[in-house]
Amino acid sequence: MKKIFAIALALVMVLSMASAFANTTCPTISWDCATYTCTSGTGSVEVVPYVKGNTCGGVGYAFTPSTCAGAVNSEKVFFAVKVTVDADANEDWWALAKLELSKKGLGNYVVGTATTATLSWDVGVVAGLIKAETEVDYMKAGVYYLVYGATGWEAVKAADFDADAAGALISADVTNASTAKVCAKLTSAATVAANTKIAEVRGYDVYYKVDGGYVLRFMKGDYALDVALDKNDKVETLRLVKTSDWSVVGSFKTYNVAQNAFKNDTAEYDWTCDEEGKFMKAVLDTFQFNFGTCITDKAVKANFAWDDKVEACFSWNSNAQAVVNAECVVSIPKTG
Repeated sequence: MKKIFAIALALVMVLSMASAFANTTCPTISWDCATYTCTSGTGSVEVVPYVKGNTCGGVGYAFTPSTCAGAVNSEKVFFAVKVTVDADANEDWWALAKLELSKKGLGNYVVGTATTATLSWDVGVVAGLIKAETEVDYMKAGVYYLVYGATGWEAVKAADFDADAAGALISADVTNASTAKVCAKLTSAATVAANTKIAEVRGYDVYYKVDGGYVLRFMKGDYALDVALDKNDKVETLRLVKTSDWSVVGSFKTYNVAQNAFKNDTAEYDWTCDEEGKFMKAVLDTFQFNFGTCITDKAVKANFAWDDKVEACFSWNSNAQAVVNAECVVSIPKTG
């Protein structure tokens, strides 16, 4: 009597795409003293499950992506790690990014001929692999797979990815089919610390909480402009400093709009012709603030730092009792 196997297929795929992150390359900066996030390209990550089947010629195996992939105790599961770089990618975000895998119900990862209990790519590694693949010195938008080649890890464009090639897929033995799961987490964090350089924006080095109680310093070439706030977190004083010897050129609490000049008790600098005035006006225009502008610690961190993660997981079907193809069509095994 032929046996008919009932099968219950469960699919769990959680895919968290990247949200926008504050960064140092955005075209505008906000000082509205509210939570602010600048829109700019980052990326996302995905765990892509594969099923193994016989080739048409009956020699070897062929791997096919399938969200119906099942887990059976003591058997192997196979998957790939896919990374997507958004358009207008933020290179600063990627340079600080880390990608790591976590698992449940699975033994060690097998990558090529190597076996490892943990698998991660440290800061900047993924960005470097993608740059090498595109042969450009910046992050290029696109979809890539991380594969283990003859010289180590590589990023391969999606169009060139071959799941059947050696090192293309990662595998692991199933130790508990009911919990078999892999998550890929892509994180990037940039923090702001007192008296340190926190960003490079449009040719300016930006420092946070410098000497003398100044909350920000914008430095470029021969000058640095320091910003001090009043008790209400509003810009009260601008201090112009020479970078050659760090001598103070002057401190300013206002400017004369009619005369296009910054003024204090001892000096006046026209921003249309004086070098000092031009520098100060350029900083205010570039970073979009003025006397009386509200600048809080939260706004500084929102404009010049970030701390967030992108995570994607796949859970294998623990009730796989029949052969399932990539389209999730159940095949009833034949018996004699």
